[in-house]
Amino acid sequence: MVKQMVAYVSTLVLLLITDSYSFVQFEHTCSALKQCTSNTENYFDKWADPKDTSEINYYNEHHSIHQEVFYPINLPLLPILFARSEYLPNGQCKEDSRLFFNELRNETLWAMQMFDSSSKYPDGILYGNTRHLGNFDECYNLQVDVRENSGNDKITGRYCLIDLQYQRKNASVSRNIVRKPFISDFDPKGTFWDAIEERGNPYRIRRYFLQLALCVPSACSAEDVETVLKSSIETINKNNNIEIQITVDKNFCQAAVDAPNSVAGAIIYW
Repeated sequence: MVKQMVAYVSTLVLLLITDSYSFVQFEHTCSALKQCTSNTENYFDKWADPKDTSEINYYNEHHSIHQEVFYPINLPLLPILFARSEYLPNGQCKEDSRLFFNELRNETLWAMQMFDSSSKYPDGILYGNTRHLGNFDECYNLQVDVRENSGNDKITGRYCLIDLQYQRKNASVSRNIVRKPFISDFDPKGTFWDAIEERGNPYRIRRYFLQLALCVPSACSAEDVETVLKSSIETINKNNNIEIQITVDKNFCQAAVDAPNSVAGAIIYW
């Protein structure tokens, strides 16, 4: 119980920080965040309407996105991008994902845990921090009875590792440089792509390849996750000078409900 409360409080703090960042971005006319309090709203209310599936377009319309950069692009949070996607297949996966989103807005603990166990934004990429693994146990062990709210008796967690590779589509001619594979000092006034892109050094961490963790309802398969994210990311690819590729290996998209029954296996073996 103590661990659950700590996870709950920690997630609320994260949401408050994220919320503050969002309003600094959206309320450009405010000189200070406290002057915008009358206009504030629940962070998740920006995606509150189940019929509204244009969250990425919403971001593109309300943010000034530089066409030459990827980081920092104003990307939606990964679990929100998935749960609110218009590309979710009809069926239990979509129903459970929508329920997760609604319960997240209500600050329900199980939904907060699903959100808390997922990666949000990558950090430390330039320093070589490319694996953002969330919390496997928190997602994998998640199980809640939602009989009153859904046709499905239970929602359980599925922990998926998302492989994300990105590159810029067109490098500016003026920025082309002779790449020295074993040079780690970069011009601080140059483009960040100099520190990201391949330099021919096989021992250097590939900063253009990321792993992110996503916790989804177990009714969603690895194929569902990959299809939804690929389709959703395509809008970002079109509107920016970047190409993002996403793959999800089913062997790294695990749920407790998929685990073999060890007791039954032992009986058969005997």
